Amino acid sequence: VTDKTGTLTTGQMEIIQFIKTKDKDRAALILALANEAFVEDGGEMQIRGEETDRAKMRFFLKRGGNIWETLRKYKRLASIPFDQKGKYMASFHSMDDNTTRVFVTGAPEALLEFSSISNQQKERFIEEIDKFASGGFRLIGIAERVVANTTTLKKSDTQELKKEIRDL
Repeated sequence: VTDKTGTLTTGQMEIIQFIKTKDKDRAALILALANEAFVEDGGEMQIRGEETDRAKMRFFLKRGGNIWETLRKYKRLASIPFDQKGKYMASFHSMDDNTTRVFVTGAPEALLEFSSISNQQKERFIEEIDKFASGGFRLIGIAERVVANTTTLKKSDTQELKKEIRDL
């Protein structure tokens, strides 16, 4: 297979670098939980789903993560599927510290819109994003926050869930 530049490629994405992450284990957890891929284990583990989500899951698994154990430990309460308009997906989980957290992955510039960081920090992120994007990299933003009001976590009400995507 070749890409649009004629370069030979396997058609498989891989997470190779983090720009501004303090904790790669936490980043791997966010990538695994805010994810629509699923893992099958019929003797040989297979990851099914869209290629970006498969890359996120592969990163988690390569770092020694066990997705089944992780989902048992951090029960998924609700999720917002990825859509092209919003450019993010989110997953709400009960945590072992008795909090509920929302984990979000998506286009970095989309996540910055929901971020609680200063405008100056956002500008620095945008410079980094532009630098890597111009180098041909595809970027995935990650974010999280504690959800204070868990009564809005009705699985079928995406519009209510979207109100929780703020102050990341």
